[in-house]
Amino acid sequence: MNGRRLGWFGVMALTGCIQGKLDLPDFELTDWTSDLPDTLTDVTDTLDPTLGTVTLTTTEGMSVSSTSVSGTGADDTSSTGDDSTTGDLPQSACDPQPDDIETAVLVDGIIGWEHAPTSLTTTCVLTWIGPVGTALHLGLACEDGSHSLDVSNVGDSALALGDVVELGVWIDVPWWANVYVVVRRDGEVMLAAMSAEALPGEAGNDGPPGEFFAPLQVELLDDVCPIEPTIPEPCDFICSDPCTVDRRAALAFLDGDAAEVVYDRRAGRLGATAIEVGSAMEHVEVSCVDTADAWFGFVAIRE
Repeated sequence: MNGRRLGWFGVMALTGCIQGKLDLPDFELTDWTSDLPDTLTDVTDTLDPTLGTVTLTTTEGMSVSSTSVSGTGADDTSSTGDDSTTGDLPQSACDPQPDDIETAVLVDGIIGWEHAPTSLTTTCVLTWIGPVGTALHLGLACEDGSHSLDVSNVGDSALALGDVVELGVWIDVPWWANVYVVVRRDGEVMLAAMSAEALPGEAGNDGPPGEFFAPLQVELLDDVCPIEPTIPEPCDFICSDPCTVDRRAALAFLDGDAAEVVYDRRAGRLGATAIEVGSAMEHVEVSCVDTADAWFGFVAIRE
């Protein structure tokens, strides 16, 4: 646990975990009216109902995500998804107690560990933005082709169709997927998200540089909580000890003179930026293979 810190969860193991966290319903194609670059002409559309995205392929072979998806699932009660909780959480050894919060990030509709290692910075035009189930979906026509982002919808984004933005993506795949994304407009961070074993710049990890989210800074508070009591696994036939012994942590978000500390599975606000930390957890003991020593996940959206 070396690295940049001010004083510090589990790894998603199944495809259904991400889709469940983002809760993407079924979709249908509707008319789209976004202003796209002049080169994007004579487009055809292809719908992916699983991920709720539409791909527009131009005569030049470039693809962009369209502005033409709307939820029509039979169980879809609203465009922002179901806010119901999953029940009472176990009592934590540390206050504030965790909320029923999970966060996720999906790049180009591909599960993280199916990506090749990626380091990308590119300029894009925003061609689609809006809620899709519990996700905020962004479609981007970029210099290197099309990209899409799906993140947990933690707030109303101030981004608008036609905005020119800078997209940054860093993906590393050891045994799991470390995924980091940032979207800037005019140098300001409009969206930042990660799901990874370490914060940017942490020593000893193959993650992005410490300034990946700049000018937003994210620092680790790893001595704010005691170790959580272990909870035995349900034992019906084969019994085993818990995979990890955990300690909750907190993340400090800083922008200029403003700062906000958000604990594991809690929400906060840094000025106009809404933040949810889905995981800030150190695994002080690990008895399972292919499990990271820590896990961090958050989504920050400028409203």
